[in-house]
Amino acid sequence: MPYCKYCGCELDNSAKFCQECGKPTKEEYKTKSKVIAVILLLLLGFLGVHKFYLGKSKEGIIFLIGWIIAVLFASLNFPPFTLFPMAMLGIALLVDLISILKE
Repeated sequence: MPYCKYCGCELDNSAKFCQECGKPTKEEYKTKSKVIAVILLLLLGFLGVHKFYLGKSKEGIIFLIGWIIAVLFASLNFPPFTLFPMAMLGIALLVDLISILKE
């Protein structure tokens, strides 16, 4: 059962306005597509685009910074520095893929 983001009142799934405060609930019901999120993760996940799509900007920025660090370390052309950030980014993407599919 969803709740009003303004007053916390429990809402019906078909409610367009909150019974308590009268504010619209339309924004509350906008759901993001799992399919689009997975496609974005597979194509541009290393940039955190899927996190921005899902409304998790802070996590998206972390992915973006991680990608920049990985590219900078890769430019050093020293295998341990290249492998570690890329592996961490890959593991984070795998964890994100599993979490999106489980929801």
